[in-house]
Amino acid sequence: MKITGARALTLFLILGVVFSSCQKEVSLQDFNNGSTPGGGNGGGSNNINIEGNWNFIGSSAETYVALSMTEAGQTLKSITTSDYETENYGGTLTVTDKQFLFKGITHSVDDTAHSKTYINGVLIDETDRLHSEVYPPTDQTLDYVRNTNDSLTFTNTLAFLPDPSGGTTQVPIEPMGVKISLSNDTLRVITNYMAIKTITQQGVPATFDVRLKGIMKFKKR
Repeated sequence: MKITGARALTLFLILGVVFSSCQKEVSLQDFNNGSTPGGGNGGGSNNINIEGNWNFIGSSAETYVALSMTEAGQTLKSITTSDYETENYGGTLTVTDKQFLFKGITHSVDDTAHSKTYINGVLIDETDRLHSEVYPPTDQTLDYVRNTNDSLTFTNTLAFLPDPSGGTTQVPIEPMGVKISLSNDTLRVITNYMAIKTITQQGVPATFDVRLKGIMKFKKR
């Protein structure tokens, strides 16, 4: 059993990361309470002006996805990690004082995910898997609140998570805090995300552990 990687799509449509799985029987129960550093509630002056029109110029992600379960006295754990940048990107972003409006965001992923499988803490399998995919243009509108000079919170984000059919399901998550930086004419939106949730695997309770850091980059138009 392996979880084969995480792949980018646009920062959770913000973040550019989609979790994909070749494990057909995974069913998600509740994925609403993750730790989403970066939002902050502090004051400070909003010196970074992000409003305006931007071109999407790529994203990158560092990901960790683990599934663990215990049955008949045997503990099984599968861990997949990846670290990659997207290619063949396109699309635009318009930022207002309240919303991020993504238009035609597209990219391709050509990466290798590294998977390890353990039984009772003993490594029994280690595999590198290639993942290549092209993501069609996608539109999304995200509401946000500006917290400080370098942070904001998205209030209506979605996670794309594996479903029993082998595809992905859009799952609302709690407000997500992100960091922002502006260097010359390049805007970076940086998200750190962590969540540990209970799922079911063929009727057996299991733990789904997700950690990722994603960066989307935009150039001023």
